[in-house]
Amino acid sequence: MSEFKVVEVVFKDENVLIKSLKDLGYDVNIHKEGKTLENGYSRSKPKAHIVVPKRCFQGMGDIGFERTKKGFVMHADDYDWGSHGHKFHLKKLNMTYSENKLKKVVNSTSRYSISSRKENKKGQIEIQLRVN
Repeated sequence: MSEFKVVEVVFKDENVLIKSLKDLGYDVNIHKEGKTLENGYSRSKPKAHIVVPKRCFQGMGDIGFERTKKGFVMHADDYDWGSHGHKFHLKKLNMTYSENKLKKVVNSTSRYSISSRKENKKGQIEIQLRVN
């Protein structure tokens, strides 16, 4: 049976998370008070503040990010991101988030700048910085 699961993630910066989701082509809905995630099969009804509707990736349910004191936790159906399926690309989101977070830090200082960015054979992003 399909069911929402809580996925531990390390996203702490809401603006960077939203930008990263959009960079990957997902529609993002933001809800100040949280919105109940849609999934036709799940008995649990988690709420999330940032929601990627299931239509964006032909999923079983919405993907949601709930704001907590420590950052965001992700609510997702195992069929959409876990061992059964990979419709929602959590690995790509992690890499894009890390890159956007680095860019935010680099842009906040004039001491460093990005000298190069490339994707290696494993699909990982490699970024080199230089001291200005």
